[in-house]
Amino acid sequence: MAVNTYSLAKDGEKNLTTNFKVKEFRCKDGSDTILIDSTLVNYLQKIRNWAGAAVTINSGYRTASYNASVGGAKNSYHIKGQAADIVVSGKTPLEVARKAEALGMKGIIKYNNFVHVDTRTTKYYSKDGGSTSCTTFQ
Repeated sequence: MAVNTYSLAKDGEKNLTTNFKVKEFRCKDGSDTILIDSTLVNYLQKIRNWAGAAVTINSGYRTASYNASVGGAKNSYHIKGQAADIVVSGKTPLEVARKAEALGMKGIIKYNNFVHVDTRTTKYYSKDGGSTSCTTFQ
């Protein structure tokens, strides 16, 4: 796992994989710095390949101040560049969560309209937006 630092101005159009560019992971506060875990991007590309459709990143990297302003967890994986909240065209959040689990992702939180995925090393799954854990999505 390697978290790389990018500049929105310099690297925004850079392709990370076939279907993902640096700018898709930017913080919504407009800051230039973007942290991105290459392992996360590889998982997202696998989800994109499986779906055969667009994967929209609603939230990728977040600065600590932006994370706090949106009520994110204090030690959020978004701050580390290791998380993304995604919507997959034509797939339900449960289908996406199941695919992420099948790929071996450890951090998966299914919300009603999107799925949070991250590259934590200890398993944490939740079907209800993080309120309670679950053991599987299968």
